[in-house]
Amino acid sequence: MEKEMDLNIKLPIEKRAKPDWTIRIALEEMKEYRNWSENTYKGYQRDVDAFEDFSFKEGFDPTLQNIFIHHVDKWIKKSYDEKIAYKTIKRRIASLKSVLKFYQAMGIIQSNPFQAVVLPTGEVGQHSRAMELDEIVDVYKAIQHLKEEEGKDVGVTLRVLFNTGLRGHALASIKVKDVWLDKELIYYDAGIVNDKHVIQFFPIPPRLLEEIKHHIRYYDLQPEDQLLHGLAGLPIRRKQINRLTDRINKVLGWVGAKHVTPHGYRSSIATILDEREMDIDNIKYLLGHSITKENINYYLRRDQRKIRALRSELTSIENEIYSTLEKRRQGEIEDQQVVLEEDTIPSQDEEQKNEQVPLSYFIQLTKTNPALANQLAEMNLVASK
Repeated sequence: MEKEMDLNIKLPIEKRAKPDWTIRIALEEMKEYRNWSENTYKGYQRDVDAFEDFSFKEGFDPTLQNIFIHHVDKWIKKSYDEKIAYKTIKRRIASLKSVLKFYQAMGIIQSNPFQAVVLPTGEVGQHSRAMELDEIVDVYKAIQHLKEEEGKDVGVTLRVLFNTGLRGHALASIKVKDVWLDKELIYYDAGIVNDKHVIQFFPIPPRLLEEIKHHIRYYDLQPEDQLLHGLAGLPIRRKQINRLTDRINKVLGWVGAKHVTPHGYRSSIATILDEREMDIDNIKYLLGHSITKENINYYLRRDQRKIRALRSELTSIENEIYSTLEKRRQGEIEDQQVVLEEDTIPSQDEEQKNEQVPLSYFIQLTKTNPALANQLAEMNLVASK
């Protein structure tokens, strides 16, 4: 009899919980540990059902250990596309975050992707999709286009936006003195005195660091000057970030569902890091969650592990971006050479004349493909008229 009674004793949830529980089972099992009304519990069920329906359509199991930030980001985007009310999306995120937080506190799972997500304030339509890494390459190419074709040097601003995930008001507040060149960090202090006073350190990957150094020297910026500039070449303001990203959208022809807002850059770096299996705590650190003000030197020493991990991964991402850009550039040069060879095959009567490209074509080429233009000039293949 005593053995039968022992078998009927329910183990505490710490002993029963498993990472492979679906989020629905996880909710049901935690109910007895929460003082919820029946209506509150049904509300949680509806929110969990909404995410499970999405997960099944996407082809992944919604278990505690199998939910990642890119799943959550895509779910939010789909919710906006379906015109679901902003408040409903916000409530659903809060519900699911609460469930995973319960099991994270017990050590059943190590991360909570719903915790790392920040919804933009406002109504439907303000949320932006996250870009793939190949699309970030497109953005970097558009940056070069704006500089070469329109004389608008906004590369540092957009690259800082992507690498930090900072919002517009934060980007506008960064001064030259906040760039710690010796430590290869950008320092950001939200400046709000309360228990959530946020201080952040952003590791700067090597190429961006060199661009920032050149930017400071070229514009003769002083320590109290703003670091970042907008399309007009003036210190950037919050709303100008929107105009800048809109200009990139226009260059790339991204309209409708392809359109990306400043928040999309924040979503992109978080999603890309998550897909590269970066620790969720490091991603949260980059995005500025759950960080309170402390002695700065202690704070910096404490977080060196996160900073090193982020710098390493950001450097790897940066290398991939520039490697892809270089491959594209080489491909364009080869294509231009093929076109040039086809367009300049001389006839027997005009062989000497047709060896050289017209001067008007060469002038245009200096803008669209400077490398090829230099090759033609060195080979004396440019007509004088």
